[in-house]
Amino acid sequence: MGSPHLIPMIYEFIIFGISLYLITKIGLRFRERKKEVIKYLFLFSLLLGFAIGVAAISRILRLTGIWILEPAPSEKKLELLSITVSLIAFSDIFLAAFILEVFKDGAFKGKNKNYIFIIIALSVVYSVYTIITGIFKEDLTDVIWLLVILLSAPIYVILIKNSFNLAKKLPDTLSQRSMQSLGAGGISILLVFVFFMLDAALGGKYTPFYYVAWILALLSIMFLYIGVIQPEWFKKQVKK
Repeated sequence: MGSPHLIPMIYEFIIFGISLYLITKIGLRFRERKKEVIKYLFLFSLLLGFAIGVAAISRILRLTGIWILEPAPSEKKLELLSITVSLIAFSDIFLAAFILEVFKDGAFKGKNKNYIFIIIALSVVYSVYTIITGIFKEDLTDVIWLLVILLSAPIYVILIKNSFNLAKKLPDTLSQRSMQSLGAGGISILLVFVFFMLDAALGGKYTPFYYVAWILALLSIMFLYIGVIQPEWFKKQVKK
């Protein structure tokens, strides 16, 4: 059990378990309130949580050697990380819908629905390309990483910008802190890619940047949860 994949696998399952706890709480709150903004947050968080889970499962395949579909010299391997980044791309659809619901009068009102359809199309094309070119190759190519960054980063930046701009205009402290929490969620998910790129630049062998990246993915869900759900402990902390 001295495999280099063991500790990352355990770590990712821990992150996955915590994310599922937060996702469940968001889902339960949606059942109570039935608000579109909570629904989009739930779907975004669910897909991001599944992305973490698939990454953890990929470590099991590596740890056990099951991921080797054909032995040398061809060494065809099953790379589930291509599924992980595809899920991240699809999560962008619901994050964009969340942003439009919060800041632009509704995800499917007027021209807003056109933006959603464009992101859906781009996510589908990206995922098809990623699965075709990356499912049987060890690790993800630079092109796959670059494309998901180009697809996702503008959405995260829009969330960050709108959240902090609106926070300045809100009259009460609770609303301000909630908006700032949404902005922090956008920063966290954007930094996920930065730290994964730093890990890849250093050889992609589970450097400290790799572990920080998954923590940031979890933090993004937590910050968005706080900003939208406003749990009681958060309200009490703001009112102190």
